[in-house]
Amino acid sequence: MAGSLGRNTLLIGQCIAHNTKNAAKVRYFPTQKSYFIHDPEEQCKVGDVVLIKELPEKMTKLISHSLVKMVYKFGDIGYKKWHEFEPGHPLHDDPVAS
Repeated sequence: MAGSLGRNTLLIGQCIAHNTKNAAKVRYFPTQKSYFIHDPEEQCKVGDVVLIKELPEKMTKLISHSLVKMVYKFGDIGYKKWHEFEPGHPLHDDPVAS
């Protein structure tokens, strides 16, 4: 599928395995297709959302894409805990203590 999109097309997916050195397995979002990506710095972990790009030619028998950017690290929370809100904010007070 990625071959028909063109070599400069960026794909977004989720890392589903990182058992091999310098390589990770990423599942492309709109489909259930998986790609092995080249990750030399071993940045991505299982669960991370990443941006990948097809290599000009396969690096190995399996590795056909490379990591471009980390989009979202698994476990990064986008909300604050109740005690991190500023005083006066409705969520600042502990609901249990009230």
